[in-house]
Amino acid sequence: MSTTDWKAKLGALSGKVDDTSSKETTPEKTSKIPTNVVSSVTKKQSEPVVIRFERRGGKPTTIVSRVEGDQETVGALAAKLKKVCGTGGSFRDDEILIQGDVRVKVAGLLEKEGYRVKGDIR
Repeated sequence: MSTTDWKAKLGALSGKVDDTSSKETTPEKTSKIPTNVVSSVTKKQSEPVVIRFERRGGKPTTIVSRVEGDQETVGALAAKLKKVCGTGGSFRDDEILIQGDVRVKVAGLLEKEGYRVKGDIR
């Protein structure tokens, strides 16, 4: 194997095309995951989602509860909320915990996603 062969293969893997290689095509990029994964799921909430603010261990926490759906759907919603708010958080005991006081952002995103929202939103 000559040096141009392994360079061409490495270039093809990284998406670069080497002029000395023999017309090798670069692998096609995979399609991105749609940003509105949660939007594709039909939401039929019997009750509105409740947003509240608490201090846990002295730190501000936004808590979203009464979200209906399976674990996977609610987990995906929690991940999207954390990403949009730019903070950490978790999903456990049928509640989504978001670090910080981000009630307004969370309420806006949930309403945009089709959920009815109630609670202490300022």
